[in-house]
Amino acid sequence: MTDGFDPVLPLRPSGPRVPLFCAPPVSGSPYGYRALVPLLHPEQPVYALEAPGFNNEESPLDSVPAHSARYLAAIHRHHGDRAVALLGWSMGAVVAYDLARRLVAAGVAVPRLVLVDAPAPGALTVPSDGTAARWLVHDLVELGGIPAEPVRAALAAVPDHAGVDDVFAAVVRARVLPQECDVEFLYGRYRPFLAHLRALGSYRPAGRYAGPTTLVRATGSSVDAAGWREIVIGLDECTISGNHYTIWHGDALAALGALVRRGLDGGHQATAE
Repeated sequence: MTDGFDPVLPLRPSGPRVPLFCAPPVSGSPYGYRALVPLLHPEQPVYALEAPGFNNEESPLDSVPAHSARYLAAIHRHHGDRAVALLGWSMGAVVAYDLARRLVAAGVAVPRLVLVDAPAPGALTVPSDGTAARWLVHDLVELGGIPAEPVRAALAAVPDHAGVDDVFAAVVRARVLPQECDVEFLYGRYRPFLAHLRALGSYRPAGRYAGPTTLVRATGSSVDAAGWREIVIGLDECTISGNHYTIWHGDALAALGALVRRGLDGGHQATAE
């Protein structure tokens, strides 16, 4: 552990309402949640959580409980034992779920948990290292708005059984990613990405969660709500048009923001006492 590392990124630190903490997706990056802030109540404090090992000197964590414990300690440092709302997209939803359970067990109120387009725990089979490298490249393409077809063509030329080195060398050699995405950069992103896939693959929650919870699914994704219904009592389910990535843009993002705002407003909003 590096002394002084704080996973909490203030996106809108002021406001009288119960703060929203957003757990990072499988990439580990907290920055995608910035798009959500303008769509929420103007007095809604919002914080994002950065995964250890993403763009910092920490070692990546390969278990969901380890992430939850780290974030719980950070939230306590910033906010004491006052109520907090939680949100997570992708892997962040699983971490937010586990974190909600831990906070409630510690006596901290969680008036709203928002799960954004994520398979329920136990749904992921951890891929081979080479396949995980391909998944990482796909994730970078989708998040960065990079033209996908040239990247697909470069990856199609790599044998299915190829390892990480061959996958990264192929896309760098083909110059289908931005110039800064060299092999060193890709490996820097790959280390936390693979650790997070392993964390998802190994996590099995114990018991059920009964706090107010909203599941938002994209119509074009393969997320099945059935798994979440087994571990969340009284799950509120919503859908928005788009896929796992496009829900963070345009009209879909506006719809997502409206659903999150409604959940926060209806779930708790007096003030953070």
